Amino acid sequence: MRRNPKGAYLIMTKGRYVFAESFLGKPRGWGPDLERQIVDSGEFRLVYTNPEARIYVLGNSGRGDQ
Repeated sequence: MRRNPKGAYLIMTKGRYVFAESFLGKPRGWGPDLERQIVDSGEFRLVYTNPEARIYVLGNSGRGDQ
């Protein structure tokens, strides 16, 4: 993600969590656990949220602030 000169976004959705648990064998709760690690890392900044999804941008590229 860091190599992209245009910036990098990470989209976390409830639908992706359910899909991965249902079809990819991920354990229940893997998505929120991963998202907590992402937030705790300090490497990502939340730029959008709604009840079903959150979008993070890597670093302080300034992208996503419009």
